[in-house]
Amino acid sequence: MKDASAFLGQKKASSGAQSATSMEENLIKGIITKVESLCLTTSSSFSLYKTLDESCTYFSQGMKDTLKATIDTVLTKPTVEPANAHIFKPQTVDVPQYLTTQEWALVMGGSSYHEKVRVLTAKCSKLGIKSLGEQTVGSIVACLLCSLTAIPDPPAVYQMAIDTKLAFQPCTTNLPFLKVYPQNPRDLPAEIMSSAYGQGEEPSGQVPDKYPMMLGEVILRKSNKKLKAWHASQKAKEPQQVAPPTTQPAPSAPSSSAYGQFNIADLMAGFMHFSQVMQRNMHQSPKKPQPSGDRLALTNGTTNPSVDQGSAQQFEPKLRHHQKSVQSSSLPIEDKKAEAHNEVSDTQEVKGNTPQGNPPQEPPQHTGKDVEDAAFMAFKSKQEAAKAKAKANSKAKAKAKGTAKAKCKAKAHAKSAGCMKRPASQISMPMAFTYEPGEPEERWDGKYDSWCSKHYHTCRNMAINAGYNDEAAKEFGKEARKKATLLYKKTFG
Repeated sequence: MKDASAFLGQKKASSGAQSATSMEENLIKGIITKVESLCLTTSSSFSLYKTLDESCTYFSQGMKDTLKATIDTVLTKPTVEPANAHIFKPQTVDVPQYLTTQEWALVMGGSSYHEKVRVLTAKCSKLGIKSLGEQTVGSIVACLLCSLTAIPDPPAVYQMAIDTKLAFQPCTTNLPFLKVYPQNPRDLPAEIMSSAYGQGEEPSGQVPDKYPMMLGEVILRKSNKKLKAWHASQKAKEPQQVAPPTTQPAPSAPSSSAYGQFNIADLMAGFMHFSQVMQRNMHQSPKKPQPSGDRLALTNGTTNPSVDQGSAQQFEPKLRHHQKSVQSSSLPIEDKKAEAHNEVSDTQEVKGNTPQGNPPQEPPQHTGKDVEDAAFMAFKSKQEAAKAKAKANSKAKAKAKGTAKAKCKAKAHAKSAGCMKRPASQISMPMAFTYEPGEPEERWDGKYDSWCSKHYHTCRNMAINAGYNDEAAKEFGKEARKKATLLYKKTFG
């Protein structure tokens, strides 16, 4: 604007005011085109106003008024985002205000449920919606509830939300993308108005009286409190079935079920019963008399017909050897020799290899008290020896420890330079760092917000850990988000 004003001043000075006036229309068209391409804020609009009043002295009053009107229009028009913004941003619209009178008649009339869902979702598609926001789904469900005379159960309301998401078809027309639609439908861009409404159609702006109340009855998630409470009440109404008590058969009696149908308890009970019967028969059944050389002489001089030679050879020598070994430790050498001679003769008697073939005589028996006394004395001596050895070791260790302490006393070393305390100015200085987001992977395609938010918070936390305050950490996070945005657009377009 400053350049155009200076050019007009030069033109008026050289060629006259009439030639400069003829160029004003072409100059103002170029300026208006550039202003309309901007995304103006209140601050930038004020700067343009100030430039027109103070610096554009060669502009006519008509040119200034036209430019100011253009600035006001650009500042108040709805924000139109790029066409690919639907990839990562859901859109919000209050559906009742955008329905025509004919569409409201279909929704509130006697049409089928599926026809009502089709009409509402089709209107959203005509409005250029490519991604249904949660509030948009709730608005559609509230319209469906307005057409009913009574509010259904929570599962039916939740099913309406699911049906709405399934029936919706995203808009494929290249229309301007609006994240939040205006309350007044007539504030829509011209492209969206021509797509949503045909010849002679217009939004009715009709909102039912019970629509705000129906919004409170909408259930969009499975974790809703109303839905959980309904399921809990239905579960409480169900009669509780008590399982009949099961009785197990006695372990000794096998089951009387059909052949091939039995349990493990019956099988084990039958096996135990069989083993007990066999063991009882084996001990109680009389055996045929053996020759006198194979009998074992008992203490009272009688013979036991149920014990044979093999049993005697298996058990009796072991007990006798154990008793002999316990007592032999405290006997003199002469007694040990005599004992060894007696042991050989006892062995021959047990085996029955006597020259006369008579039954072997009973070996000398040792009482249990003798065996216990000998074992106790051996155990006691072993414990006393272990205690004496442990006491000697502890004394030696204590003596060595005291000597080592006396010898190891030395002069303390001076502290190294790295261990010296740093000045307070160095401690408070934050650590410098840099943050690079890196290129996004394929799994981040369509997740722009998550990608940028991830790097913002990561960089901010790193700055706080490095010693920066919260404000400085936020600035680092913003720079990281800018880098992440550029890398996302470079990778996915």
